[in-house]
Order: sequence, then structure tokens, then C-alpha cells
Amino acid sequence: MATSPQTSIVAFRHPTLPPELIFLIFDFLGATRDWTTLRACSLLSHRYFRRARTNLFASITLRLRICPSPIFIHNVARRIHGLYEMFRRDPDAGAFVRRFEIIDSYPIYDSQWITQQAALPRLIDKLTGVQECVFGCEVGYLRWGQLSGELATSLAKLFSQPVLASLTLSNIGDIPTCALDVSVRHLYLNNITTALYPSAAAPFANSRLCYLNLRTLSLHNTESAWELMKAHSAHLKLIKWRCCADVDPLGRPPMFPCPIDLGRLPALRKLSVRLSYGTVGRELTGFCDLLEAVTQRSQLAWLELIIQFPQQTSGAGLLAVYSAAIWTRLAVTLLRTEYRDLRRVTIDLTVHKRVRVANGKRVNSVTEFRRKMGYSLQALSNISSFHFRFKVLSFEK
Repeated sequence: MATSPQTSIVAFRHPTLPPELIFLIFDFLGATRDWTTLRACSLLSHRYFRRARTNLFASITLRLRICPSPIFIHNVARRIHGLYEMFRRDPDAGAFVRRFEIIDSYPIYDSQWITQQAALPRLIDKLTGVQECVFGCEVGYLRWGQLSGELATSLAKLFSQPVLASLTLSNIGDIPTCALDVSVRHLYLNNITTALYPSAAAPFANSRLCYLNLRTLSLHNTESAWELMKAHSAHLKLIKWRCCADVDPLGRPPMFPCPIDLGRLPALRKLSVRLSYGTVGRELTGFCDLLEAVTQRSQLAWLELIIQFPQQTSGAGLLAVYSAAIWTRLAVTLLRTEYRDLRRVTIDLTVHKRVRVANGKRVNSVTEFRRKMGYSLQALSNISSFHFRFKVLSFEK
């Protein structure tokens, strides 16, 4: 017997969220690093399994902190094997990883370095979509030659992937220059040295490097950095350079006798250098030597100097800073025709904050330093071809 439309029975359906909203929830859980909830969501339905995995494995970090426990060391090794087995069974999952970080440390408790794990090269080979890579050593120093041939090949392949946009390397020595023939836009080098590189070698053809962040501890670091600057000079427009503190000028060779010529970097627009004045201003003097070594027109438009004065704790030490000839020399150097495109110069000075009483008045060391440095930097202030500004800060207690 036929049923009329008025009496037809409609099956009850549970209300469901649209897939777009569910995916937004997954993205929010990943952004807030709520891995427990996201892992539980991935088990609700096969329909959302892969999308949840995309967020779960977007970032992989293998790190050993200072003095890790034996259990933690074992967990890192176990994670390497587990990740490799998962990506071996599901090759497409290797494309989920967007950020990959390996930070090694000194091996203790008869353990191995992370980089000595046999499954690590095979794991790296499975990663095909990495956009940000961090590799290096937090405590200690790794030499590229100590890596196995299989791992060195896998790392070089990872560094050269076209999708990789950011690369960070820390405390690694003797890296072959060919391994740094990369197409990243952001490169951060912390205490890095490279193998010998011919000075007359041509720049890298596939270079897209725009932002270079450096931390140098020795002359070898500086020389290696300069070779990489020349190799990636086509698009390099920003360099942020942090030099180590000059605590013992007699016990360590100077940082800047390297023949760096800023005129050979045609795309460079901003140079930011952070250094310590030390006891005699040796590193600042070396940086002036670097500026004077220019042989052709530089496109530099913004020079930023961040100078710290950790050794100057008394009035006598600060008096030597006020009267130093380096400030006038810096002004004369920046007046050279090679720097005619310079439009902005900023100097940030950081000193210890002290309060003393003189003639019944409280004198703040930061205020006094700012007033006296205004006279020392008068030559820079009088240059009309660029805007000059200086600022005095105090060390955080």
C-alpha cells in the first residue's frame, strides 16, 4: 500500500559540522599545540585521519638538552625508528612535515650522538615537503667529516630541496660549500665554518637568499661567512651579524681582518651588526676597517650598529669611550663616495645603569652617557646625506 507524502517516514540523522569547520578546528588545535586532543580527533573517523595527521606531524623535533637522562636518550632513538617505520608504510605522510629540527648534544651515559643513529638518514630521505630546517649542536661542536657518508648525502639533499625556505645551522665545522648551494630565502649560521672554497668561483646559480643571520666567534667564522655572502650575493639584501663579546682581546685573534668588500654585494640594502666594545674597542675598530675596504659603489641604504659596553663599569672606562677617535673615523668613512646611497644610520649603545651622588645630586650613568656621547657623535649628526639617530639603553638586571 503506497504511503502518502504526508505520512512518509524520514530517517533521523545526527547533526554534523561542515568539513571546512572541522578542518579549522584541527588547524586551531595544531596552532595551540594541543596534541592530545588532536591525536584523539584523528581516531574518530577515517575520513579525518589524514587531515589530523597533517597537523600532528607538521613539526618534528629531535633534541637532546644539556645532560639528558638515559631514558630521554633512548626515547629520541626510539622516535627516530618509529617515525621511519611510519613513513615507510605510508610514503605520502613524509610530505606532512613542514618543520624538521635536529639539535644534538654531547653523548653521555655511553650513548651515541643523534647523528649516529643508523635510521636517521633513511628518515630524512622520507621528508619531501620540509619548508624550515634546523640542524646543529646545542652543546659541543660537530664536524661535517664526522658524519656518515649516508647522513651527509641525506642532509645535502634535504638542504637543496626547492620547497625549503629557511635553514638554520648551529655549531658545525667544515661544511662543504656545495652543501650550502641552497635556494632558501632565510639562512641563519651560528658558529659555522666551511671547507675551502675557491675565491674566484662563480656565485650560486639557483640562489634566492635574501636574509642572512650570522653569529661569529672567530676569524674562521668570518671568512666562511664572507665566502657565502659572495656566493649568494645576487639577491642578498639584509645581513644581521652578531659578533661574540670581546672579553679578552689578547687571548683571541681579531674578528675582522677578513677582506670583506661590501661593494661586491650588489643587492645589500641593510647591514645590522651587534658587537661588544670590549676593553679597547678592537672589534669596532676592525669593523671600521671592513667599511674602509670597500672598492666600488655599495647599494647599502641602512647601517645599524648595536654596541654593548659590558666592561665599562667605572667612570674611567666610560671616559675612554667618550674620547675614542673611532667615532670621528666612522663618520669620515661613511662620507666616502662608495656609500652615497646610505640614507639611514642608527647606533644603539647599551651600558650598565649606575646611580651616584655628585655635589648633592643623583647622577644616572645612562643619562650621563647619553649626554656625553652626543658630543662624541656630533660628526655623524652633522652629515646631511643620511638620517642619524643614536639611543642609549641599560643592561637588564
